Amino acid sequence: MGKPVMITSSYRRPAQNEKLNATMTHTSGQAVDVSVGVGWVQKLIKIALEESLTGIDVKQKG
Repeated sequence: MGKPVMITSSYRRPAQNEKLNATMTHTSGQAVDVSVGVGWVQKLIKIALEESLTGIDVKQKG
């Protein structure tokens, strides 16, 4: 399996967020973006759900 999880983005200043045309959850500290290694996606989602995290969005690259 590859590297488990790496945070790629967390809090963003509003001006930076606007340039990315992103939602406001990053500017309020309510969101993080992570890069997940092969084989770790299901584990991360399971943990997030067990911790009652919401708004989980999965995007696949490659």
